[in-house]
Amino acid sequence: MDENSQYESEEFPRRGDIGREAANRELGEMLVHRAQELVPKLRERAARTEELRSLPLETIIDLRRAGLLSIQKPKRYGGYQLGYDVLMDVLIELGRGCGSTAWTTMVLNCANILAGFPEEAQQELWANGTDALVSGVFTPVPALIADGGYQLRGSWSYASGVDHADWLFLGGVIVSQDIPDVRLFLLPKSDFVVVDDWYVSGLRGTGSKRVVVDDAFIPKHRTVSLSQLREGTAAGAQLHQTWLYRAPLAPIYRLNTVAPAIGIALSAYEYYHDWVRARLGPDMQPLSQKANIQIHLAECAADIDAAARIVRTEISEITERVRSGYELTMRERARYHRDAAYSCTLCVRAIDRLYEQSGATVLPDKHLIQRAWRDIHALVAHTANRWDDAMQDFGRIEFGLRPLNEFFY
Repeated sequence: MDENSQYESEEFPRRGDIGREAANRELGEMLVHRAQELVPKLRERAARTEELRSLPLETIIDLRRAGLLSIQKPKRYGGYQLGYDVLMDVLIELGRGCGSTAWTTMVLNCANILAGFPEEAQQELWANGTDALVSGVFTPVPALIADGGYQLRGSWSYASGVDHADWLFLGGVIVSQDIPDVRLFLLPKSDFVVVDDWYVSGLRGTGSKRVVVDDAFIPKHRTVSLSQLREGTAAGAQLHQTWLYRAPLAPIYRLNTVAPAIGIALSAYEYYHDWVRARLGPDMQPLSQKANIQIHLAECAADIDAAARIVRTEISEITERVRSGYELTMRERARYHRDAAYSCTLCVRAIDRLYEQSGATVLPDKHLIQRAWRDIHALVAHTANRWDDAMQDFGRIEFGLRPLNEFFY
């Protein structure tokens, strides 16, 4: 990208670190500003996005032009190669405009995963100016070892943004070995079929449809071990002079999913705030002067602010620890999982409160607060955000036990 041309490899002399960090901050601020500029457009398109059950093509074009689908793409392939803090702030802004757009943008910004694949796969995705979009599903199905690679067939649900994806990574498990080998497999669009089954209550515009693969051959260079991604040790990541692709996958992934929730909560809060200021109560007194309205608004603001502070603090902590070579402990990973789920519940609590305070005005499907209410409840149904699972994992580790899902921790 043109804005990237002046920023080269992250491998600089020490005296260049300050300049590099300043340049990255400027780039990050630029991308967040571009996301802010898209908010009015996304709000205008929100109802149509739900009707389409997928992002409109013009939204994908806007996201591409703004560089918001290349935030973590490696610099050597023309991306920005910026940190998770920038991605979080961009997703929050997009969520203020449209929750489905924020969630899909999060999924399509999966370069931190793709950079772990062998170099040949990265070349296929990004060499010669290629700007491929990639969606993915982690859930593994049985895969078979074949000569020079693997055979994969099966069905995977919830491939967000798949209508616009050129490639797809899918989870598979090699069960013929003593210890199951869970891997991600990278497939071009020609190797899978999209089943149009995304008829849901919330996050309708994410197009998170089912995909079916009928006995595809996956060469070895298009696979990567999930255990290596989990620990930040995938060989492909070593090609890039940055800490970014060496961060353990699960904590970052779970914290990333909170950013759309914060944006959705902010959109509902902002709408309610402006609506109340212009309304009179049954006694013909301004609603903004009612003590109960003021108290509920303050509680919502506190919940949303707390969620954002928690996630920002933990993304900063992970960044500093990974950059310094520190290895995250199991308890720290459980704490990040716990706090991500807790931050989501704070956003749910805020939107539930706004929904309840709005009365019958929120009953139409296209009402912003109703859409926010549906979207936030769909978001917390995702396995990454399930409160009971996160709390149980933390409790298990506190008592010296293993997490429920050791393949993704």
